[in-house]
Amino acid sequence: MSILTVDDNLAHCYALSRILRESGFRVLEAHTGSSAIEIAESYLPEIVLLDIHLPDQTGYHVLRTLRQNQSTKDIGIIIHTATEPSVTAKSRAEQLGADGYLTYPIETPELLATVQHTLLQVRRRSKHRTVADSPETEMAQVSQSLETLREFLKSPSLSRELAMSITETVSEVEKDLAQFKAARKPN
Repeated sequence: MSILTVDDNLAHCYALSRILRESGFRVLEAHTGSSAIEIAESYLPEIVLLDIHLPDQTGYHVLRTLRQNQSTKDIGIIIHTATEPSVTAKSRAEQLGADGYLTYPIETPELLATVQHTLLQVRRRSKHRTVADSPETEMAQVSQSLETLREFLKSPSLSRELAMSITETVSEVEKDLAQFKAARKPN
């Protein structure tokens, strides 16, 4: 799994990238909006962790551009910010198609839970697999994501809103898995 971390603050970018690498993700980095778009189009990461304030354009513009591009429209995008932690900013990000929203200081459990939650949302939304992914492989990956999210729900540092959203998604995915298993049972 690859994640593109986009932040012009090198300390923030380093910290986020380090946490993600230590958690087993392959991490790409960009420090401007234009380089973020270029890298996303070239490498198609599963998730873009995108700062709102970038030197050449806003994260909102990058988000809009990625959502309008056929090859990048299904990438999970998590907006993060240190300087604009408002309901209005979050609402705008959601309206433009962001899958998640984080504000600094970002706690490790909150970051990783948001990433796992976004991965699960993207899988449910896109319903596409690579040629190598069999239904069984996909089911195993989804089951692993569910287990990881259940563990994160035990963390006291998760925001109430994220915990509620994760709980809802876990419930929906468990129903999907049950239907999938029932459909796969031989008669």
